[in-house]
Amino acid sequence: MVSLSVYFESPFWVGMLEIVEDGELRATRFVLGSEPTDPELYAFLMRHGVALLERAETAPAVPVEERGDRRVNPKRAAKLAARAAARVTRRGTAAQEAVRLEMESAKGEARVNRRERERAGRAPPRGGPPQADRAPSRPLTAGGSVPSRSGGITPGRPRLSPS
Repeated sequence: MVSLSVYFESPFWVGMLEIVEDGELRATRFVLGSEPTDPELYAFLMRHGVALLERAETAPAVPVEERGDRRVNPKRAAKLAARAAARVTRRGTAAQEAVRLEMESAKGEARVNRRERERAGRAPPRGGPPQADRAPSRPLTAGGSVPSRSGGITPGRPRLSPS
């Protein structure tokens, strides 16, 4: 495909002849001087067109990317940009990144170990009652009082004795 563009590049009008073949672009630029009218441009191309095509053919080829003719709605473009930004992981300091990687590694190892225990039939039930060999996390005191975090004793629910 061959195309000719004429544009103003101060102080002269310039022509650009482009040839696109097999995904490569070759181009040549020429100065026209004052603004050409359509008949003047036609006459110029009839006189110098072959020489311009030969110059363009000998120019180095540049790979050209196909551009989509579709324009993206600005709201859609903003939505896509927000999604792309959300996918980017936030990386803090090198120490934070190292801790994050260590936690992910430990999580993966725990998952593998749990699956192995479940396959061997030794897995403790998840979320079940505490096992008999474990002590309660906060011991009860006499009279149903529970030790508070500050060290004093706060009244708890009274225990019902069997009648």
